Amino acid sequence: MRRLLLVLPLLAFAVARPAHADFLVGARAYQDGDFVTAIKEWGPLATMGDPRAQYNMGIMFSEGRGVPGDIGQARSWWEKAAAQNYAPALHNLAMLHIAGEGMPQDFATARQLLIRAAAQAQPNSLYTLGKMYAESLGGPQDVGEAFKMFSEAAKFGHARAQYNLGKFYRDGAPGLPPDMAMAAQWFRRAAEQGHVLAQSRYANRLALGEGLPRDDVEALKWAMLAAGQGEDSAVGNEKALRTRMTAAQIAEAEARAKAFSPPPGAPGGP
Repeated sequence: MRRLLLVLPLLAFAVARPAHADFLVGARAYQDGDFVTAIKEWGPLATMGDPRAQYNMGIMFSEGRGVPGDIGQARSWWEKAAAQNYAPALHNLAMLHIAGEGMPQDFATARQLLIRAAAQAQPNSLYTLGKMYAESLGGPQDVGEAFKMFSEAAKFGHARAQYNLGKFYRDGAPGLPPDMAMAAQWFRRAAEQGHVLAQSRYANRLALGEGLPRDDVEALKWAMLAAGQGEDSAVGNEKALRTRMTAAQIAEAEARAKAFSPPPGAPGGP
């Protein structure tokens, strides 16, 4: 689990602060790559207590944009924003604790921070908290809460949450019998966003006709896409599919794979 850097969160989120327009000036400067001006605009607002500016100042120090990189300074700004319960700052602080970056690793504190961020429907926090519940990090395992967190994050289109939800439905869990149709549905949604493991798992469902009608052309398409990114299980599936398909079917699958374009920022990892 890595720290996700949300550079300009919720620009339309109204916060009553002095010189509100200066925040937008800083945002435009950041988007133009003028980090020095962004710092100049956000710095005074952050000092006055604007949590968005405090959060963005943390990003600047974390990434070394317009200032020397300094994770201690980043943490300090995020702590100020987190004290105002600002969800993106809560999330990034949690990720620092998980990684042990600039501080001892502390899963228990990370879990508590994520609970606060997830309560504000922060998708990345919902997903990460789900992983912590599933893997007994920072507290006891709670499969029910993990499923709940993944479900909520998946509704926001979070690809990793969708993939993990697909695994829950595929394998079943206490109080949740396997449901191959639902598993295929969630693997498909994550696959369409470029999640390589989801592409491989969805190809398997299509190749077997498990939870949906068998479709060798679509199965080969997704297996090729996953294999092309180095997913070993997809390599074998691709070979097996080619042996039972006609040349015309293979050509159609290859054309579909070539035409596929994942959205920007395609996810990776489990």
